[in-house]
Amino acid sequence: MRAHRKRYLIDVLSTLPVLALWLSATRWLPADAVTRVGSRAVIALLPLFAMAWTIVALLRLLRMDEFGQRIELVAIASAVSGVGRQSALGLPEMDGLVPPISLFHGLPALIGGYGLVKWVIWARCR
Repeated sequence: MRAHRKRYLIDVLSTLPVLALWLSATRWLPADAVTRVGSRAVIALLPLFAMAWTIVALLRLLRMDEFGQRIELVAIASAVSGVGRQSALGLPEMDGLVPPISLFHGLPALIGGYGLVKWVIWARCR
């Protein structure tokens, strides 16, 4: 495995579990547990650091040859279009035809779709 891929995996695999645990913990936190507005804002904004670190790791990963960049671009575009298609469910949701979908799951769906598409492309190119 190349050094830049290894560093990317270390960064992402160490950051995403922390992000998932933090988001899950804050979701189950009782509303009256934190009373001061400043404390609630800090708790709500702390996951942004993990998200930013993941984005920086992805941008660092893109420093590669043209073929690798093309695979990354296709994976990112496919993930974004897949999540975008799922957000079209907002139209029937407004009419009450489907249950509400939380935006809370948008980033994990985007990251998961990106990883899945990238894995499929790499497997086909071997």
